[in-house]
Amino acid sequence: MFSYRLSTQQELKELKKIQNVLFEFQETLESGLVLNQDQWSKLQTLKPPWGVLAFESLKELRAQGGALLPTIKRIRKLAQEHSEFLKEARAKSVQALAQSVVCAALVPLFGVSLYLLLPAIKIHYGLWICVCGFSVALSLCAAIWLMKISERARWGGLRGSERAWILSSQCALERFLAFVRTGIPVDLAWTKSCEKLYQESPELSEKWGFSIWDPPHNYKRSDSARAYILNLGDQARKILSQNIVEGRPCLEQIETLLISFRDDLRANIQKELAILPVQALKPLFFCVAPSLFGLLATGLYLSFLEIGLEGFL
Repeated sequence: MFSYRLSTQQELKELKKIQNVLFEFQETLESGLVLNQDQWSKLQTLKPPWGVLAFESLKELRAQGGALLPTIKRIRKLAQEHSEFLKEARAKSVQALAQSVVCAALVPLFGVSLYLLLPAIKIHYGLWICVCGFSVALSLCAAIWLMKISERARWGGLRGSERAWILSSQCALERFLAFVRTGIPVDLAWTKSCEKLYQESPELSEKWGFSIWDPPHNYKRSDSARAYILNLGDQARKILSQNIVEGRPCLEQIETLLISFRDDLRANIQKELAILPVQALKPLFFCVAPSLFGLLATGLYLSFLEIGLEGFL
């Protein structure tokens, strides 16, 4: 639990730093001043993928004489929304994490209590130690199970290797928008953004496709975070190919698609977190409850056994 909170706290701290650096860029440009080399160096040293996304996008725009402010505001907003997403998910998963700590501590405490209350247990000390050891092992399994359930719900059911997709997918489309604003053709901008995505999430970039003219993958539609991310690439390619054929601009539609994706993804994760308390009952019933009843039954059995032997003698 401590390492989980620590990693989340570090990520939130880094996101705050990113927002501050981009806000400094925004203030400098809005005041009519020129960005200095120290500011660019600070931007470049930000944690991936933020440093690469912001630095390369803004450098490309600057080289082509494009406006920097729209891209700065969009990347800063993305960092802010990702920070809020992490805080919200952490707050709602704290209950399950607390339950995992209770599970790990409850069984040993109950075992010690029975040992102090029932004198007969002290006579069969070796047997009691074995039973307590098995019960503690079950309680630790319950704690680990609870933490995995909580972590999975926090990321909308995504596996460990896929959790980076949430941020990588949005960064890829933000990078695409920045490329288009520099005057790069839409199809080439998509290919370049997917090549950058390949460096961060190779599997996702291959599933999205490097060309907007590739046939749609028609991924199965479902209310899972994975399906939302995969379909985001399909929907974006469909919009771009149609707009090129019809000769219409595509920036506003991609921006709207991104907003819709974030809303759907947040709703999905909120749903997963809402049913988390119910899912957390499984480890309690299958691991903790048998451990407690096993300790109680063993303690009573040893007590009755001792009483029976005394009566016989």
